[in-house]
Amino acid sequence: MENRAPESGLELVLDNRKLIVAFALLITICGCFFVLGFIEGKRQGVQEATRAAAPPSGGEPREAKAAVGGPGNKPGEERSAKEQLDWYKSVNNRAAAGSKGLDKTAGAPAKEGAPSKSEGDVAASGASRSAAAVQNQPPEVKTTYSVQVGAFRQREQAETKVKMLKSKGYDQCFIEPPTSDQQLFLLKVGKFESRAEAVSMRLRLKKDGITSFIKAN
Repeated sequence: MENRAPESGLELVLDNRKLIVAFALLITICGCFFVLGFIEGKRQGVQEATRAAAPPSGGEPREAKAAVGGPGNKPGEERSAKEQLDWYKSVNNRAAAGSKGLDKTAGAPAKEGAPSKSEGDVAASGASRSAAAVQNQPPEVKTTYSVQVGAFRQREQAETKVKMLKSKGYDQCFIEPPTSDQQLFLLKVGKFESRAEAVSMRLRLKKDGITSFIKAN
C-alpha cells in the first residue's frame, strides 16, 4: 500500500508534461502556417502591382490612357456628355429650321386672285352666324298656370259646372277637350303667368267651397 501512492503521483506529473509539450507544438505549427500565409499574400500583392504597372499587349500603358482621358473621366461619362451635346445641337437645329419656316411664310406674298379677308369681313361673318344661330333656336314656350276644378267623361257635365262657376263670378273658366279617348274633359279656371296668381285664385275657390288644385299648362 505504501509504494503505490508515489507511483501514481509520478504518473500524473508525466501526463502534465506531455500536455504542455503538445500545446507548445500546436502553437508552433499555427505560427508556421501564419508566417507562410503572410509571405504568400505579400508575394501575390507584389505580382498584382507589377501586372497593373505593365502595359497591355498591343496598346499604351494604363497610366498613359488615364492621362489622355483626363483625371476622373470614364468612358460612360464621355459617352453621356457626347449624347447631351448631340441632343442640344439637334434641338438648336430644329429651332433654327422652325424660325426660318416662319420667316418664309410671313414674308411670302399672297397668291394672286386670292381674296384677303379684312377685320370688317370677319366681324360681319361672325355677326351673321350669331343671327342665324338665334333664328334657328326654337322659341321659348312660357309656362302658364291654371286652377283645375274637375274632370268629366261627358262634355254636358262639364258645361253644367261651367254655368255654376260663371254664376258665382268666375268668368275665366273654360273646358279643355281630351286629346285621346282615354282622357277626360278638364274644367279649368284662368291662365296665369305666375304661380302666385294661380294660388290666389285657388284660395278664392276654396272660400266658395269649391275644391281645386293648380296645374301647369
